[in-house]
Amino acid sequence: MEANYTPALACTLELQEMGPRLERLRQLTATQLQSHQLEGNVLRLVYRPDAATEVRAVVDLERGCCGFVDFQVHEGPSRVDLTITAPEAVGPTAEWLFAQFMPATSAKAPARPCCGSCG
Repeated sequence: MEANYTPALACTLELQEMGPRLERLRQLTATQLQSHQLEGNVLRLVYRPDAATEVRAVVDLERGCCGFVDFQVHEGPSRVDLTITAPEAVGPTAEWLFAQFMPATSAKAPARPCCGSCG
């Protein structure tokens, strides 16, 4: 990769993939999420330890469509931590980007498809 390369701030997910992807994220959130914390352009999520395989699978899929977002997974004996960091340039839009990873009642804005850059 070139030193000056900056990934586009846009989702590359195909439209027909959005519904199943969002449902998968909703299911993971509803059944495995223990806590979350949103601070600016960083979202920290804590999942049950038995969710490790699904968290890794979801992160692999998200990395493929939202390459401008950084995903870090750390597994421990009692939890799986996922930290998602959006570029500083995203600013307040980060909350839209992260909405699909948070419980519906905690997001101030409605969930958006993929990383929020798709209509």
